Amino acid sequence: MPLRTFARQELMEGLLPFLLQVYTEAFSQPPYRGVDPAAFADILLRHADGPTFLGLVAEEGGQVVGFAYGYTGEPGGWWYDRVRAGLPGETAQTWLDRPFELAELAVAPHAQGRGLGAQLHDQLLALASRRHRRAVLSTLEAESRAMHLYRRRGWQVLAPRFRFMPGPTYRILGRRLAPITPAEAARCQIRPATFTDVEAIRAIAWATWTETYRGLMAPKTQGTILERWYSPEAIEAALGQGDQVFLVAEEAGAPCGFLQMRLVGPAMAELSRIYILPTYQRAGLGDRLFHQGLELLRARHRVRAVELTVEAANGPAQAFYEKHGFRKLGQATVSLAPGEPLATFRYRLELT
Repeated sequence: MPLRTFARQELMEGLLPFLLQVYTEAFSQPPYRGVDPAAFADILLRHADGPTFLGLVAEEGGQVVGFAYGYTGEPGGWWYDRVRAGLPGETAQTWLDRPFELAELAVAPHAQGRGLGAQLHDQLLALASRRHRRAVLSTLEAESRAMHLYRRRGWQVLAPRFRFMPGPTYRILGRRLAPITPAEAARCQIRPATFTDVEAIRAIAWATWTETYRGLMAPKTQGTILERWYSPEAIEAALGQGDQVFLVAEEAGAPCGFLQMRLVGPAMAELSRIYILPTYQRAGLGDRLFHQGLELLRARHRVRAVELTVEAANGPAQAFYEKHGFRKLGQATVSLAPGEPLATFRYRLELT
């Protein structure tokens, strides 16, 4: 669907009521609790007055069906000041250094489910990336359409269960708009995963699967598998397993990758999962995660070999494993869903 930009003048000339209608309809559905259109109109006009305002509107058949907007976050802003005060120092310093604040994204209920929200999101961030290296937002801490979109688009958890005032809790999310450099990646920290990382691990899995398996696996199948393997309960169960290492890589408090390696025999380990967000790839973080995970596991157990399974069509992953000395053992076909066979390779790394 074609999108176009809008600015304050167009709001004043008649666009505003149509945006308010979309906003009211979109946020009057569960899990939201309704809105105050007049208050939102004042906020939108004030934001649109700023020199860094970016807005997009979607129209279908002459009718407004969606919009999104944001601006540069700076001290003095209501949202910016409250979030900065509630984040740890390093997280605030890194992620709130003149970021693009994605203030609102709304799609009329009758136009939802067709990818319009993703289109508005992607085009707005593409415009924002010309002047910003990072974006930030807050979203209701609930399983909403918005949260599903942000997971698939690589947003990272900066703060869960954040309160602006008494009432509902929000997630503060951040997203890189430019790929990380090797120098920046070298400053990322690697630490043991904890139960507070459940949502962050879930988000990384969704984003990397969306990118990695595009064209290789039907989106519906992806969603089914991710809901099963990366539900909060499944991640908590994985974190609670013994004889393993489960690590998280993070940039200034925002998780961007994870690894799980576990003992499966007296001298055998299985590399179960290693995922890095797309904007953090090809900068050495995967190498660091793998080496640190292997070191930690070998410090506890007499590991002689590591094995793993990788999709036959996932060439980049195979290249990564072969670079680290893994050798192909054989091939198998698994069925992840009826009528969707998936060819896989089994790899093994012999340790000295």
